[in-house]
Amino acid sequence: MKRTLYGSTENPVRFPGVMSQSSRKLLGASRLAASGGALRAKTPHPYLDVHISTSDPGVCHRTMESKERADERIGKESKRMKPRVLDVGQCDYDHGRIRSFLERMGCQVKRAHTAADARAAIAHGAVSLVLVNRILDTDGADGVALIGELVKEGSSNAAGLKIMLISNYPEYQEKAVALGAVFGFGKSELDQPGTAEKISKAL
Repeated sequence: MKRTLYGSTENPVRFPGVMSQSSRKLLGASRLAASGGALRAKTPHPYLDVHISTSDPGVCHRTMESKERADERIGKESKRMKPRVLDVGQCDYDHGRIRSFLERMGCQVKRAHTAADARAAIAHGAVSLVLVNRILDTDGADGVALIGELVKEGSSNAAGLKIMLISNYPEYQEKAVALGAVFGFGKSELDQPGTAEKISKAL
């Protein structure tokens, strides 16, 4: 049973040369040439999954992704393209502030309570930047020591991973940098312009 393409005969959208080998055999080169390779849609969608370039809707509808499915896929792709930041060891209040700040910068934010959680999150997927609290809220673990461990581990399983310490104390920032971290920031600096610049450079 044929479905009708959403749209009308207005606003032609061209997808030159978008044909699979099997589709080419099915349509024939002459048929493609006669169609001009034009698809006509009322609202052109930039991520339509079109494999056959023809003006014949009886064929096109079988290979064109539905608008609803395309929207869902685009949303997932957009999330994948956002820089991923892992926030480690913050209390609920501070994590909320940091998350809100980073999301305004266009980042995708994940949370880890403990060192084990952080390692699991890093191993699970690509992380652009790790923010580590000086003292992890859940168990009181040393965030600077964790940074040193993550930097060493990163040389083998997460090369290029950037890590920042979240602390208002310059002496702890210096210790973290000496271990391989990027110079971080304190929570009191969260809303200052320089903080966004630091994060952007690290991403």
